[in-house]
Amino acid sequence: MADTPDPASAPASPAIGPGWHDFVNVLPPADALLLIRRIPEDIPACLAVWAPDYSGLLVGAAAWYLPWFCVTRWRIAPPGSLISDPHPNARRTPYPKAMWRDVHAAEPAHEASLWVRRLTLDASPVRATWVPGPTPYFALASGWQLPWFAAWQCKPAS
Repeated sequence: MADTPDPASAPASPAIGPGWHDFVNVLPPADALLLIRRIPEDIPACLAVWAPDYSGLLVGAAAWYLPWFCVTRWRIAPPGSLISDPHPNARRTPYPKAMWRDVHAAEPAHEASLWVRRLTLDASPVRATWVPGPTPYFALASGWQLPWFAAWQCKPAS
């Protein structure tokens, strides 16, 4: 069986148009600031830097690691965008307690107890504790870890 090619080893595409692209077909230049869409598709787009040495992206000002295969499409960020810009859908006021939210748009408090929805509505919510860091995750009662990018939404458990 042949090895799976690593997208980081492929050269960046010389001419990148203004529309949306897929990592499988077109690679951005190294360290490019991108606007990305990730799975699941209804999560809002956000800013990230392409880090080919890691075969992934560093998302937002906190530089959360996101594997390339979790990105459904990307485009070069609009001129003037800064990685320190707030998430495009970040709320200026706290979410109502019962409201589900994207973890990247509204990061939970350190060690917050949460309900987490994984990937789609078909998966039942699970209780978890938020653990921040360079690759933040949800700690489940089973001892398993759910990476931040595998969560669709979360909300406070209490």
